[in-house]
Amino acid sequence: MNRLIDIAPDAMTPANHDLHERLTQGRGRIPQPFRVWQHCPQIADGMELIGTHLDNASVFSMPESEIIVLSVAAYWQSPYVVTNHVRHSRTAGLSEEAIEKICAGRKPPFDDARQQLLADVVWATLDKRDIDDATFAAAEEAFGRRGVAEMLAAIGYFTAVSIAMRFHAVQPTGKSIITSPAKSGPETQE
Repeated sequence: MNRLIDIAPDAMTPANHDLHERLTQGRGRIPQPFRVWQHCPQIADGMELIGTHLDNASVFSMPESEIIVLSVAAYWQSPYVVTNHVRHSRTAGLSEEAIEKICAGRKPPFDDARQQLLADVVWATLDKRDIDDATFAAAEEAFGRRGVAEMLAAIGYFTAVSIAMRFHAVQPTGKSIITSPAKSGPETQE
């Protein structure tokens, strides 16, 4: 069953039409998550604003961004998002070991101290849902308040993307990277 339903051009409201034009003009297509959000253009507008900022104006480097995205997608066991962001993670230069561990629900080791701290904070946020004062202070010092805000927005944004793709049973083109059942949370590396 195809759970994603596009809005026929003759059924679009002015807001739907504006959204459709903006997305296809900038991207040449409607990205899968926006096929969900198009049914509520105000939500789609907000999600586009956040997604565009994270893609184009983030304080995080591409590898750092992919640590966040892939960790969130793997946490939610979203085959579509994980598979797409494995490709992006490779392009960004993440190691195969890091990618494999993230996809398996295990916190990866990084040689770069900033990347390791970012992974630690993202995984702690997803797993424990509480951050101790020392971890908060380390994140604030390394990323600044803007970076902390962006990290949290990225976790929330890609949680919404991952859940939307799972809820609508969107599968990646080709073989899915995810083969294990969903877990209650990421495992910590011992």
